Amino acid sequence: MVRVTSIPIQINNNRNTWNELESYRLMELFNAINEYKYEFIESNVEITTHSDMSRVICMKYEGEVKTAIRLSKRLKAYDQLCDDDKIELVKYGYLDIFLLRSVLTFNFQTQYIELFMVIHRNMLINPHNIVI
Repeated sequence: MVRVTSIPIQINNNRNTWNELESYRLMELFNAINEYKYEFIESNVEITTHSDMSRVICMKYEGEVKTAIRLSKRLKAYDQLCDDDKIELVKYGYLDIFLLRSVLTFNFQTQYIELFMVIHRNMLINPHNIVI
């Protein structure tokens, strides 16, 4: 039987600095995040039917996937993946990211989901008023 002795290591949780690799990765991520900047426009269209909502969400999702791919291509770690892994990452991982980001667009005061579209209009969706 082998005897294992633990070596106590002091953990410093008050670390205020990043090492060089962490700093580089954060700068790379912050630069890539610029793909998600939107120009705010005061032109709103309210969506009231289920078919219109489905069409708008599909358009928004397609645009968001393209944006996520552009963002990913700006990350060095993404370039190191093989093509199949890149496809799998987008195919099976992006819906979760899209849904989490969509939570931020819900306006609790007006009860609308505000989708900022590339077509220079904001689409307002009130889930309670959608006619099926």
